[in-house]
Amino acid sequence: MGFFDSLLIIFLPPIMTILPEVS
Repeated sequence: MGFFDSLLIIFLPPIMTILPEVS
């Protein structure tokens, strides 16, 4: 799970900043 958690830490912040701009 450590690898998956690191992926979430890398990818979640950009997604959370992009989604409000798109919608």
